[in-house]
Amino acid sequence: MNALPQRPVLRLEGDLFFNQLIADKTFRIQVTHECLADVFGSDGSLTGDNRALQVNMQRIVTVATQKIMTGMKSPVKVLRADFKFLSLLGSDTLGHLR
Repeated sequence: MNALPQRPVLRLEGDLFFNQLIADKTFRIQVTHECLADVFGSDGSLTGDNRALQVNMQRIVTVATQKIMTGMKSPVKVLRADFKFLSLLGSDTLGHLR
């Protein structure tokens, strides 16, 4: 089971970092600035990035979980391309394949 993100959310060079409990382990998740802006519509401000993260947390954690299940280690980088790839595969709005 995935838990709510653990605070604090850190921001470094436009990317957001947070710790997330996935499958009883804590992973560091990195959401890139490009993903926040291009996929989730953030204006690039700290407030906009945090809002984009909060509103889209489930989608972000779904992508991170898929990467972890394929063997990726911390930090797990969530990229703009991850969501374009999922849309090409026919995933729903949460990133689950149909």
